[in-house]
Amino acid sequence: MKIQSESQYVIPGLDVISGDIVKFLDEGEYVEDRFNAGRKKLQIKVKGDNFDEKIMTLNGTSVKTIAQGYGYDTATWAGKEAEVEINQTTVAGQQRKVMYLKIPNKDAQGNVVIQ
Repeated sequence: MKIQSESQYVIPGLDVISGDIVKFLDEGEYVEDRFNAGRKKLQIKVKGDNFDEKIMTLNGTSVKTIAQGYGYDTATWAGKEAEVEINQTTVAGQQRKVMYLKIPNKDAQGNVVIQ
């Protein structure tokens, strides 16, 4: 069993690591970005290998990447999977672990292939 956080939000490096797969559970909603006043980020419910349901906050890069693969209506994302990649990035002057999502590669049988 993996250790997981008590938070309702997905914590990078604790709830998920690079290469993990999450499944979208709903269409999400846009909320105010706590680091950039006036900007919004998409928060969407996901299921991971180590948790049944948590909220993941997607950055703009992840939203664009997933939209290019699954479409620009987030309602169509429910039930689909994304692969997590975590990088150290400076956010608001501090080093933080940041999650990026991409469409996972799959083999002919539909199994996710981690590269």
